[in-house]
Amino acid sequence: MRVEFTAFADDSIIDGSLTCETERLSDYLAADPEFEIHDVVLVALDDGRTLRVDQATVSKTDFAAITSNGPRGNKALRTRTRPFPVRTRLGPYDIAGYLHLPPSAHAFTGVVRRSIVPLTSATIRYDLGSQRVERSCDALLLNGDRVAWVAPATNRDLGISDALDVPARFPRPKDMTGGAM
Repeated sequence: MRVEFTAFADDSIIDGSLTCETERLSDYLAADPEFEIHDVVLVALDDGRTLRVDQATVSKTDFAAITSNGPRGNKALRTRTRPFPVRTRLGPYDIAGYLHLPPSAHAFTGVVRRSIVPLTSATIRYDLGSQRVERSCDALLLNGDRVAWVAPATNRDLGISDALDVPARFPRPKDMTGGAM
């Protein structure tokens, strides 16, 4: 199956496509240290210059994170998980999102030992030239070999407002005592 993706390397953003030979992109990346990509567009982080090539071979060690339109895998094989809001920094990228682990697991146990660390509802922030870029992803696959630390995320890290704007249903409290107001 052909999968369009964006990979985040230390010095560039790589857009392209690859032939995924497994049900999920995360399984494919974890199993094969190198993969061939097609219709490659590289954008340099330092100045935004662009390079296009028909194909290239990329090593998993070349990227910090990757996002795609790839398959989510067999729904029957999914297990119940609990989302933990986390943040990390990989190279020039500040990343926040939800790490999904079994309900009884501690949020940070063993994360840095996983080959691929998936986050959902993730935000990746980086500098492209002199401009700060913030990109939202439904799912972001982190290169587990590059994850040095993971910390709890705040609402600000996740782009969530601290103030919950809930309109009042009643303009004043209802008197339940039976007395006159």
